[in-house]
Amino acid sequence: MSNFKVISLDMFQTLVDVNSRRHNVWRKILGDSYSPDFAEECWEAANKLVFGYFNKFVGEEKQFYNTKYIFQKCYEELFAEKGVSFDPKEGAQILANEHGYSQSYEDTERFFQALGNTYPICLVSDTDCDMVQPLLERFKFDKVFLSEDFKCYKFQSKSHIFKEVINYYQVNPKDIIHIGDGYSDVIGASRAGITTCWLNRRGASWSHEIKPDFTAASLTEAASIIGLGINNIA
Repeated sequence: MSNFKVISLDMFQTLVDVNSRRHNVWRKILGDSYSPDFAEECWEAANKLVFGYFNKFVGEEKQFYNTKYIFQKCYEELFAEKGVSFDPKEGAQILANEHGYSQSYEDTERFFQALGNTYPICLVSDTDCDMVQPLLERFKFDKVFLSEDFKCYKFQSKSHIFKEVINYYQVNPKDIIHIGDGYSDVIGASRAGITTCWLNRRGASWSHEIKPDFTAASLTEAASIIGLGINNIA
């Protein structure tokens, strides 16, 4: 058993796969113009744009922009580029709604079973409240920290959302391990002094100066890092 006292988790692409909802999103946006190939093309293009817009708006730390606003700006550009005749704001709401019904990864339920009641488990997610609400009925969290509630994102320089986690649990930051798939999970938590585990499901390369304390290819491996052992969730 490890010395960690709190487990902090990201949601999207860590516990659930947003990609599982891509065709649901684009069926609603494209209507009669929907085709699987065009939906895939639009989804991939949107992902690249969201990444860029997220970095742009998150970098403007004097003002908070919620996730749906970032989606809307992305869709304004994408719809014009792809000739999609649909309201970008409505499209952003569709995408946000579909996040809440994302499919769990195969190892997610076993991970929660392995942790059981051994540790308090909190959620730290860069998301709007309505995007994650349906998922909160699926997973048992001791406490939930959302960017929209705290008007800040994980990557922002003051690491305010992670400091809220530390203040809530009143433990040494190194006794908290945050597990997430994104660079913002690692960099934001590291800045606050929290132990980090990068969940690298795709076998990507890490290219940032601040490095994770641990890297895991699955939640099964992350459970082993925590000290529960793979056999506990087989």
